Amino acid sequence: MDEQEALRLLYDRRDRLVRTRTEAINRLRGAALRLDLHDLPTKLVGRAALQTVRRTSASFRGASYTADALVDEIEEAAADVGRLGERIAAIGKQLVPFVERLAPSLLALRGVSSVVAAGLIGHAGLLNNCRNAAAFAMRAGAAPVPCSSGPNQAVRVNTGGDRQLNRCLHTIAIVQVRAPSHAGRIYHDRKRAEGKTHRQTLRSLKRQLATVVFYRLATTLRTRSTRKICGPGLTKPFSPSPSKADPPSRH
Repeated sequence: MDEQEALRLLYDRRDRLVRTRTEAINRLRGAALRLDLHDLPTKLVGRAALQTVRRTSASFRGASYTADALVDEIEEAAADVGRLGERIAAIGKQLVPFVERLAPSLLALRGVSSVVAAGLIGHAGLLNNCRNAAAFAMRAGAAPVPCSSGPNQAVRVNTGGDRQLNRCLHTIAIVQVRAPSHAGRIYHDRKRAEGKTHRQTLRSLKRQLATVVFYRLATTLRTRSTRKICGPGLTKPFSPSPSKADPPSRH
């Protein structure tokens, strides 16, 4: 679908800009530390924080050739951070109308911002390739991989799948676990009481969230030209086929 592909491209572009901004912030912090500027703001993304660093570093200009070069580096890095921040914010605004048109029900989930929803919608791909929620979870790398040998039944962590989808599910899981009395936190506490580690519990919660996301996406996207090709010129509407093992969650 054209809108879904456009949303994926916008999300990926924003993600690249965020990584580039992080590199610029690291350059700025490295140069500031060499100038013995240790009392830096915690977050160097706001205009006020960047102006504070610039003003403080300017007092070192003229101390030595090295100091001048470091001040120039801070000025350049601060300018890059500010410029990239404006582009990131602009793309963030572009994501909102796409998400509200394609799958507004995702925004009702705790931990799903417009950016996370954009990543889920854009990287979900054609859901007619997923016969049920279990297949979608495997696509997202949230389903454990069987690795049994003989009578020993075991599973291992899934390191495949679409890592952007997995990342979005991880973000939702982290937010829900931190929310007191939320269903995600209750599920987390129950699994911990069963003896599972924090990481194991997060993986289990991500698997459950994959089911929730699948049904919400399928409910909205199937009404917008998501079709399964059966033969030349023949199509039929896509509808998810839930299995008994993967009922819709009420999170």
